[in-house]
Amino acid sequence: TNGTVGAISVQTYTGSAITPNPTVTALSKTLTKGTDYSLTYKNNTNVGTATVYIVGKGNFCGSKTATFTISDKTAPTVNDIGGGTTLKATSQNLTLKCTDTVGVTAYYWGTTEPTAATAATITTAADLTALASTSGLTKSVNAAGTYWLACRDAAGNYAKKSITIASYTVNNLLETIAGTTGT
Repeated sequence: TNGTVGAISVQTYTGSAITPNPTVTALSKTLTKGTDYSLTYKNNTNVGTATVYIVGKGNFCGSKTATFTISDKTAPTVNDIGGGTTLKATSQNLTLKCTDTVGVTAYYWGTTEPTAATAATITTAADLTALASTSGLTKSVNAAGTYWLACRDAAGNYAKKSITIASYTVNNLLETIAGTTGT
């Protein structure tokens, strides 16, 4: 019961159970896992705080508890925004997609370039599910300009992409000059 457990460094999320082996000492001796103590873990797969329980064996009795952090350092993947770069008549449907190993928890869609703070403004469950699906989330735009998609995960990592949409009038004029109107 007078033993000590060394600090456990921050562990990187892998999608599988994480089982670090902390240094356990008692009576000025470094103990041996399996001989002197056993380990069990709780909440040790997902991002957050995990717990390891150390239980003495053989000549050592008692138990200790230690915690460690599981962190995700990988930003979400923001796919290219699909649907074209020119308004078709008065509006254009765009397809947005984001994925992340721990799941996208929020996103931003708009005309202002997002920052880490603004990348988490929309948390609608249906939208988040659609973003991660193979078909994506459809958003309609009705004006030319630059549009931004940013996605954020539970660990606070975020990524962003933009698309610039040309006006229908300019594109229609260019098609007329090139003789390709209606294509």
